[in-house]
Amino acid sequence: MCQVYFIHTFNVNLQFAEMPVDKTFLLVEQGLIPLFDLLQKYKQPANFFFTGYSSLYLQQKYPELVREVQKKIGEGLIELGTYTYAHPVLSLIPYEDVERQIRKGMECDEKVWGIKCQGMLLPEVAWDVCLPKVMAELGLEWVIIYRELIHELAEKRLYPGMVKVKGIADTQTKAVLANRKIGKLLLEYLTGVAPWEKVREEIERFIEEASNALGPDEPPPLLCIKQDAEVLYAASVESSKGQGTCWGDRLTSLEALPRFARYLEFITSHPGIQVTTAKSYIDSFSGVIGEKAFYAENASGHAGFDVWLKGEGRERLNVLTEDARSWIITASLIIRAEQGKGADVRSALELLEGAWEQLLLAENSDGRAFIPHPSRKLFVATAAFKAMKLAQAAIQALK
Repeated sequence: MCQVYFIHTFNVNLQFAEMPVDKTFLLVEQGLIPLFDLLQKYKQPANFFFTGYSSLYLQQKYPELVREVQKKIGEGLIELGTYTYAHPVLSLIPYEDVERQIRKGMECDEKVWGIKCQGMLLPEVAWDVCLPKVMAELGLEWVIIYRELIHELAEKRLYPGMVKVKGIADTQTKAVLANRKIGKLLLEYLTGVAPWEKVREEIERFIEEASNALGPDEPPPLLCIKQDAEVLYAASVESSKGQGTCWGDRLTSLEALPRFARYLEFITSHPGIQVTTAKSYIDSFSGVIGEKAFYAENASGHAGFDVWLKGEGRERLNVLTEDARSWIITASLIIRAEQGKGADVRSALELLEGAWEQLLLAENSDGRAFIPHPSRKLFVATAAFKAMKLAQAAIQALK
């Protein structure tokens, strides 16, 4: 039997669209913590990608959990990657903002987890052709994307586990390829829509077909499955909506938990699966990655970009965000001019930095899609408003 490498990949975004802002703690207590407990029970290593916002929230509200995660990092059970600061769709914001989102996320990684990350995951799994250049500038060496974003590989049953992906200005980066189809099927099982047998059969088929397919100049077969780290809560809410359950309810039981345990038991005991982490896979097989670089589409692995741009008040949120960005650019130019004249601009720069932070929060994707709770929309709109006011205050501070 061919042995397939397997990577558990989880993104941690506590700005979850459907969840009321004041109930964020439930994503931790009934989502993240039970997930960590299950992975610990089955001794499964996994990749986790925290937004900077989520890391700071956990540091403030759940310091004991942070210490436990740090311990698991030291034991090699958790491998950390970066995930931006505030979970924007990177293809929908300017280049400078992309750089700031990633840099601030990395700063939070170091502050909270003590880790300088080498890899990243993309919010909404949305690839952008600028990313290889930005990543190179920030010292990031690899990214996880859906293989479905690469047209040449999208319909293939078997594909390399890792490839090079092209970017602007003759840049490239290594990309570990996740399987959206099987990941989506797993989520359907966790929500009670699909039977376990379909998940098992799909994974078994992948392992069987992997026996024959890949050439000697390609990394060995890899099945990388991405899920939201809050999936145990989210899937349990979805599977119990017929009982009147709503987002923000504290659940009396997590219906998805025994389903996920069954999945982990299958992965753990399968003789054809070797669980690894992204960096371990990359370090082991970079020498056989091949010279060909692929073009990945500027697209999200979840939905078309209109989901974040049109309808249900999204246009207004985007206007407010653009307005704030214009004020920040104006303030930056004025401050730079006054600085050149020898003026004391320290107060203005401090206010401008605050404006940038609020703008990054305003760029969050969850306040725009898919079905965001009203409090998420207000969070984004308020952040944009604060960014504008802080930029205006920075200009006033020069007078």
